[in-house]
Amino acid sequence: MCLAIVKPAGVVIPHDHIYGAFSNNPDGAGFAVQYNGKVSISKGFFTPEDFLWAWENHEKQSALLHFRLASAGDISQENCHPFRLVNGGALAHNGHFTGYDTHPSQSDTLHWITTVLNPLLRNYPDAFDVPSLRAMIESATQGSRVALLPRHGNAIVLHKREWMPVGKALYSNKSYLPQGWKWASAEPWARNEDPDQAPEGFCPVCSLDPEDCTCYFRD
Repeated sequence: MCLAIVKPAGVVIPHDHIYGAFSNNPDGAGFAVQYNGKVSISKGFFTPEDFLWAWENHEKQSALLHFRLASAGDISQENCHPFRLVNGGALAHNGHFTGYDTHPSQSDTLHWITTVLNPLLRNYPDAFDVPSLRAMIESATQGSRVALLPRHGNAIVLHKREWMPVGKALYSNKSYLPQGWKWASAEPWARNEDPDQAPEGFCPVCSLDPEDCTCYFRD
């Protein structure tokens, strides 16, 4: 399935989310970071420890994170997301591009970028600023969850309604939860033995504002 995360500047992704993401998406991970008008990409991490070692100096920057569960192509550094775009940005994808999975070693995402998106961006580097071109690109993603980190400004999230907010970040699905765990939503309020421990209006499990609460529980 893969997991993509769109992280605004100043937001910290809990390390247990990264461990959970690896447990469900073990085929390689990476991240892209926006800094001083440039986007740097680091990828090809196959353990959470290696990922976190590289990630720790970038945790507060605007970033894309991706954890791969391979559906086409080799399990390799090359096929890890995010991918470099010709306009200097980066792209991460959760889904499958049907018809672009025919290359024996290349992932469907890399094939789609190479044959569809990058040729368009060579002629129209600001395509996402043009509503008609953006709509055309979004249609070409076949309903997949796609996020792009440009050199300047906010991340571009396609099919945004399909993403889920976790705190102030956007996650493409719930596969950051360790296997055997479920998203709790309202359950922590009912399950807590002493709800008076938390201030009124805050989660009694983690004591955070509901907007920032990421509580979950084991079956």
